[in-house]
Amino acid sequence: MRFRLLGPVEAESDGRPVELGGPKKQLLLAVLLEAEGRPVTPSQLLQRVWHEGLREGSTPQETVQSGVRNLRNALGRGEPGANELIPKKDPRYRMTARAGDVDLHRFRVRARRLRPLVARGDAGNDPGIAALGREALAEWRQGPVAGRGDEALAGLDGHWADGVRKELVMQYHEVLVACLGAEIRLGHGPRLVPELEELHQARPLNRQLALHLMRACHLAGDRQRVIEVYERFQRRVERRYSAGPDPAARDLYRRIVEDDPTLRPRVAAPPGAHPGAATGSAARAGTGADPGAGTGADTRAAAREDAERTTGENTEATAEGARMSSSGKPDIAGEMLDLLAPALPVLTGRAPENANGAVPSARARELWRVLQIHEAVSDLPEAWRNSPDPDTLHAQLADVVARDGTLAEDVAAILAGRFTEHEKGQITNFGQYYQRGDNILGTSIKNYHR
Repeated sequence: MRFRLLGPVEAESDGRPVELGGPKKQLLLAVLLEAEGRPVTPSQLLQRVWHEGLREGSTPQETVQSGVRNLRNALGRGEPGANELIPKKDPRYRMTARAGDVDLHRFRVRARRLRPLVARGDAGNDPGIAALGREALAEWRQGPVAGRGDEALAGLDGHWADGVRKELVMQYHEVLVACLGAEIRLGHGPRLVPELEELHQARPLNRQLALHLMRACHLAGDRQRVIEVYERFQRRVERRYSAGPDPAARDLYRRIVEDDPTLRPRVAAPPGAHPGAATGSAARAGTGADPGAGTGADTRAAAREDAERTTGENTEATAEGARMSSSGKPDIAGEMLDLLAPALPVLTGRAPENANGAVPSARARELWRVLQIHEAVSDLPEAWRNSPDPDTLHAQLADVVARDGTLAEDVAAILAGRFTEHEKGQITNFGQYYQRGDNILGTSIKNYHR
């Protein structure tokens, strides 16, 4: 039996659809499948599936047992023996479906295998990144980024379903951006212009998509379109955030105008080649054994070193008692992780304010706001998981800080205690006072206007 979660929740047996029943059964199946074989407790099922409350006269235990029994029966009717996919005689519940039979699992496996290849920054990995990225994206019948395609867990509601949906959109975007970047570097830019135009139109403030479109138009020889995309993106950024020109877009525009040779494709695209159709040993490097096996620690260490270099070059001071890495330098990503981790359920909207006593600190809120301004939250898919892995999130935080010097400056200012506070109708920063209505953005003093 095969299952789909990247769209409406569906099951099929030998190509025939399996009747699952109403939204509650679909949500219960989704919760069990999303756990990827890990056990789910009855209390977790109650919170995620029966979040609206129980029927009158029903006990929590009866509700869960009845729901799981009905789901087992539905699976058994669809395929003989499929009811055994949810084992009995266990106080907790889990789904034993094979990873290859669930589109969500296949997508996540490929996304996890993609990250180490991208983090290495090795041109030889680009064919593998492109091929692996397209395989991952193909698990969605239509991607969600441009607003034209499927919504994961379509039609299901509740905090849990909303949180998983957000997480999956972030992961989709992470894979999409990495795949498009690799294909552009491989010389497929001109073929990608229509796809990038649609994506940019749907997300006009997304920096990475704007940069990809500029570079693709440059490779297509359309200098006028490069100018239009650049100027329109900068105007939107200024209007939306009341900020100056985006430094990354400005730098790319300058390099395009100067015909920087490093922007040329690293590998010439063969005639008639289609983006993502990688072959040879480089492609096999992206689609063979899990690249994360034995290399994840090296990748995270390299990302931490890059982050430390970046923040060391772009900041003046680090707060006293700051967390230090093994190299003796400030572990910026580690400090970010310490601030954000307890507050992520509220910051990502997966839990209401004051849930379980969790109230994000002012510094955590400011840090998250700066990440949003720099559009870096899309590069933190682990932050949207219900139980984020600290090592994975640490590596993602280190990566976003290493790539963006301006973001690194703003983060360092927050960690050093130089951040925005609201008190009695005033906003303070660096000891200066600003009146309500003043134009303030970011955390570096150079970004403030008195």
